[in-house]
Amino acid sequence: NYLAPRLGTTASALLVDRDPAWERVEADLAMASGAWQQALDSYEGLLDATKDRGVAAEMRAAIAECLCRLNRSREAIRPATEAVESFTALGRSADVPHAEYWLASAYYQSENLDGARSIVTALMDRVRDGARLAPDFHVRLLVSAAMIETASGHASQALARHADVFSPGRR
Repeated sequence: NYLAPRLGTTASALLVDRDPAWERVEADLAMASGAWQQALDSYEGLLDATKDRGVAAEMRAAIAECLCRLNRSREAIRPATEAVESFTALGRSADVPHAEYWLASAYYQSENLDGARSIVTALMDRVRDGARLAPDFHVRLLVSAAMIETASGHASQALARHADVFSPGRR
């Protein structure tokens, strides 16, 4: 009751009127701290509340990540696919790889190794062609490729096939 009158509002209005930007920060912090169910619930609420196609794509990618981390991979396929399609349609090419990564993860966890391999290989090919991705994303791709090939019984092929992506001077 101290702050609300000074802001020209009531305490209940401050507590009820939630700013989506702050809700997004809370969801992102929940994700970063490993509270994936809490993050999932928050991202789903934000998705329901937005009319912006770009924000909706971001929420779908985050939802897919949460579902994968919660071992609900089959449920993650739809939002990941929709995020990839939306980012592509919006021309947000820098955001497509993140959504594709979670789609590949969902496929891998769902034992669709061919689908996962196809996406990871396409991402690796883009890196070879000069796509600028964060250095840690390169490592994620190599680990993903190794996991897929190991699950397929071809562990040694992953490193041999993709080692050039991580050669010195590439980034």
